[in-house]
Amino acid sequence: MGNTTSIKLLLVFAVTFSLASLPGAISNHFMLPSVPLGHAVTSPSQAWYPSGPQMDTFIVNIYQDSPSEFKDLTAATPAIDLSDWRLDPGTQTTIGSNSAYYVTPSITEHGYDELQFMMDNSYWGINMNFGNDPNGLAVRQGVAHLIDINALVEKQPTWSTACAALDPNGFSKCAIESPLPKGSAYHGTTVTTPDPCHWDLLFSETCGTVPYTVGTNPAVPEPVSLPYRLSPASGTGCTLTGGVPTGNCAFPWQRGFGDSDFKAAAKHIGIALNNTYNVGATPTIFVEDANGVLHPETPAGVAAPWPAGVTGTNGGKGVQVFTRSDDPPRFDLGTGLAQELCGIFTGVMSSGCTGFIEYKTGTITSFPGFFTSTTGVTQNWWIYTAAFGSVFPFDSSIFFGYNSRLVSGVPAIQIKNGGLCSNASFPSPAAGDYEYVCNASYDAASQSVEFAPDLATAFSAGTSALNTFGQNEFTVPIATPSDQFGYLSDWNTGVINGDGAGIPNTFTWLNAWTSTPATGTVGCPTSAPLCIRQGFKQPTRSLNPYTATTVWDAYILGNVYDTLNAENPSNSGQLMDWMTYSSTELANSALGYGQCAAGQHPSATFSCYPSGTVDNFRFQLRTDLYWHDGRPVTGWDVEYSYATGLANGAFFYGGLAPVVCGSTSTCSEGVTVPITGGIRASNIVDVHLSEKGPFTPIGISTDLILPGRYYSSTCGITSANNPVTSGTTTWDTDVAGGFVPDSCMTTNDASSSFDPVAAGIFIGSGPWVCKNLSTSVVGNGCTSSGTGTPPPVAGAITLTRFGVGHVPGSSRTDSYMRSNGNQALDIWTGFTGDQTNDGRVESQFSVCFGHTPAQPLGTNTGPTPGTGCGHWEQGIGANGGPLIIGVIQNGIMNRFIYLNWLSPFNTSTNQLTNLVTFPPAVLYEGQYTMRSSSNGCTSAYTSSGIGGYDC
Repeated sequence: MGNTTSIKLLLVFAVTFSLASLPGAISNHFMLPSVPLGHAVTSPSQAWYPSGPQMDTFIVNIYQDSPSEFKDLTAATPAIDLSDWRLDPGTQTTIGSNSAYYVTPSITEHGYDELQFMMDNSYWGINMNFGNDPNGLAVRQGVAHLIDINALVEKQPTWSTACAALDPNGFSKCAIESPLPKGSAYHGTTVTTPDPCHWDLLFSETCGTVPYTVGTNPAVPEPVSLPYRLSPASGTGCTLTGGVPTGNCAFPWQRGFGDSDFKAAAKHIGIALNNTYNVGATPTIFVEDANGVLHPETPAGVAAPWPAGVTGTNGGKGVQVFTRSDDPPRFDLGTGLAQELCGIFTGVMSSGCTGFIEYKTGTITSFPGFFTSTTGVTQNWWIYTAAFGSVFPFDSSIFFGYNSRLVSGVPAIQIKNGGLCSNASFPSPAAGDYEYVCNASYDAASQSVEFAPDLATAFSAGTSALNTFGQNEFTVPIATPSDQFGYLSDWNTGVINGDGAGIPNTFTWLNAWTSTPATGTVGCPTSAPLCIRQGFKQPTRSLNPYTATTVWDAYILGNVYDTLNAENPSNSGQLMDWMTYSSTELANSALGYGQCAAGQHPSATFSCYPSGTVDNFRFQLRTDLYWHDGRPVTGWDVEYSYATGLANGAFFYGGLAPVVCGSTSTCSEGVTVPITGGIRASNIVDVHLSEKGPFTPIGISTDLILPGRYYSSTCGITSANNPVTSGTTTWDTDVAGGFVPDSCMTTNDASSSFDPVAAGIFIGSGPWVCKNLSTSVVGNGCTSSGTGTPPPVAGAITLTRFGVGHVPGSSRTDSYMRSNGNQALDIWTGFTGDQTNDGRVESQFSVCFGHTPAQPLGTNTGPTPGTGCGHWEQGIGANGGPLIIGVIQNGIMNRFIYLNWLSPFNTSTNQLTNLVTFPPAVLYEGQYTMRSSSNGCTSAYTSSGIGGYDC
């Protein structure tokens, strides 16, 4: 289950966000007033259920930007129930006092916005050299001077409203100096960011307390140090009239001509150019005038033309500033930056200037940087107004965002071949470090965070790594957004305002329920009743698990595929078993088998762990795991997913970095389905680690589990037309025989051109199924386009609850293993996963087997709430009872014995934050309502809701 409260159930490291759109005149973007929500109908706090879904259908309506989505949300007949994006002030005003809507309390994202640089590209003839060229550093520090981050954040309502509430003076607290969300904490400890006061190579920044020029009380100083900032921006002087700065700038945070920071930016860039071009018999010197405009001249001070090496960047178009058009703050940021850079080179602040700046706008689907090459480095972008989400814990950005292990590690750029990037990197079609930051000092610093011996050391190393990052200004961090979401108020159950994520998260889609789903032309289709209508403000970019990168990709992937462990949506630091009975750390000596000899691999007759293993995690899979096609999920599917995800450097598998891998073609040696006690345990998986740190358990347990049968290039399906009904595959034969060899752990599908929906193999084990509603064939037919990237405006994705067509808890193979019906069955058994309790209950049940209601109950005592054998004669395990206690009830008991649904937590002594009270008073599953025994024990599930599932 992909818990996108942090996307972490998808992964635990940073997921690249694409943020929302507001096209229109740029002068309207930053001037929108902050709208207080004092009269808004605030959404109720919702406890979350560790089961679901409650509705039958999940329908995604796709838009081209957030205004289009909000228009449909606020229409007289709304076309969507739930929004996926923070409300803009205008929409807040529209729905703020309307009882038909809820507005959530503000949450601070586990994310941040920043300017990114492509680190293996040329900027006016200066190559960044993967972040190691001093001239490139000068360019980046110069760019940083052009943005007064505090002024920018103060004037962006969607950034500043909730942040300002944290400060009694009304100043925004969400501006950041380091690539880490504001106030990042883990296990109650906040990460200490370094003092950025002396990062600038040329100037002494403003340090200590800094007076504000904007805000509710500008006379009160704010106690912060600000990097690359000499003075507050005035937002004036952006026009030169007779050589004199005049007029207002387009944005109040911009640096005008003559501004001290504008001149500092020009100084940095000029020095960088001089170090590059001040060579040869007739050198060109670049000097800035009193206004900060750069001019080329000869050593004698005579004006000279701009050298072709400067103006030849990007085919003569200049350094490209790719500006996200679908998020107002980032649109403003990119537009203003492009103007300032043009001002430095031309003396005119225009959005684009030939030879120096190419100004380009677009959405996430048009940004080219996310698809990385597996054969080289594609130099197709320069500066990008980027953002990250799901940055939790703090290693997510520090290590997984910028460590060179996470580049697309083609051999030519690796250290062993004379390059600068980690030898542990893999060629990847969707690399996490798509900026290609490959800096030895930062690699060592971030490595110390990820693989620290304990949390205290990790915190200390984190501060040091952030200091190294800031000194090199690999990116320009901007701000951490705060969000409020809107949705229809008839959804008064199960809409979870997730920790750091808001309402678009997989637990919302598991738990949300309403008795009045929409009908009519914009409601649920007649073929898909009882639906959730979710808005996506933009399309998915790729539903190929190997090339997916965006949060919208993650939303759909996390609903179709599942993960071994899951995070609490209300507390991202709480990790619980999900597809597993247990997750246990084991030393090598505790595995029960020895180390592989040189060149040896596990076989059908023995197991061994690879050399270089320093630690292990054993995951015991639940025995009721099935793919949407009815085939069982096995440990070999886990091995396959981890081996191919790691070997292909997939974005959503970055958490597997510490897993042993001795080959770039297959990393299967890092995972073992072991022989224990002479028996191959197909539901046990051992993950072998070459390194370990305090965050490793999250990284290696929240990765998507894929069906090897459909993705394996050597042992999987051979027919792409109807893969579900095609004949037995090599994979099937191997699983039946009790061993899947390493040779099966390969894929040909890790490319941007492969689409699992179009290929008909979009088949997972998660709560929602991609299924053709007309033919009931799974794996395709669930999108309006027949592909994984339906277009905006008319595009849609329709997923169906895994288990539709069955009464609750009645199907083991054709139902989600954590469905509400299965949750009810687990509660009905009386088992808790505790050895002592479950042994006692099992003993009581064995006495009752074969018992009929007509026989005396005897003196044996059954589990609460029933007594004697009567408990197992009724409730969801014997619906319509009292019934004879027979093989059906025995099968249910065998399925759930020793299963703790919330392991390692429980409902009595170690509660998960904001978990629903157990047993839940009401559980819904489509048309069925299951109530606890306090409502009587007539029937376990009815359309009227009278009964008791736990009787």
